Amino acid sequence: MERISALLHSAFWLASPCSVRVIALLTDFEGNEAMKLFIRVRSAALLLAAAIPLGALAQVSQNVQVQVQVQGNCTVTAPSNANFGAQTPLATTNLTTTGQVTLRCNRGAAPVMAVNNGGNFSGTRRMSSGGGSPTFVGYAVKQPTISGTDYTVCPAFGAGTAWTSASTLDASAAFAASGGSRTVNVCFETTIDENTAVATFTDTVAVSVTF
Repeated sequence: MERISALLHSAFWLASPCSVRVIALLTDFEGNEAMKLFIRVRSAALLLAAAIPLGALAQVSQNVQVQVQVQGNCTVTAPSNANFGAQTPLATTNLTTTGQVTLRCNRGAAPVMAVNNGGNFSGTRRMSSGGGSPTFVGYAVKQPTISGTDYTVCPAFGAGTAWTSASTLDASAAFAASGGSRTVNVCFETTIDENTAVATFTDTVAVSVTF
C-alpha cells in the first residue's frame, strides 16, 4: 500500500505544472536530452493520473434523504343552476330539481362539502320574488348519494338527508382510489299550490368544500 501511495504521489507531481518549472531549470544544465526524457516520463505520469480515480485513494460517504410531502387539495367549479321550470299549480304540487358542481381533488383527499342557507333564509331556505314587497317560496336542499365515483343520485321528494352548513356531505369515498373530477348534484325540492303568487322566485346558495 505504501508503494502504491508513493507511486501515485510521484505521478500526480509529474503531472503538475510545478514539475515543468523544475525540469526547465534542469534543462539549462543537462541539455535537450533531459527535456526529452522528462517529456516521456511526464506523458506517462499524465496517463497514470488520469487512469486512477481519486476514489481509489480514500472514500468517505454520507446519506442524503429526499422527500416530497403530498397534501390533499380540492376545488369546486363549473356550477350548473337548478330550475323547477314553469308551473301552473291548482293544487299542492311537490317538485324536485338538481343543480350541479364539479368537485376535483387529488387521490386520498378527504373533501367535506357544505351548502349555505342562501340569501333569504328565515327558519328555512326561501326563494324570493324580489321587489319592494317580496313574497317567498320555501325550499330544501338534500344530499346526493354516490354512484360509481360521482354523487349524482338525488333522493325522492321528502326523503334523504338535509344538506346545510351543519349537515355536510363527506365525499372522500370518491377519491379513495384515484384523483380527478367528480360530478356532484345539488338536490332541491319545493312545494307550491294555488296560493303561490304569480312571480319568478329565486335564491342563490353557495357550495363549498373543505379538505
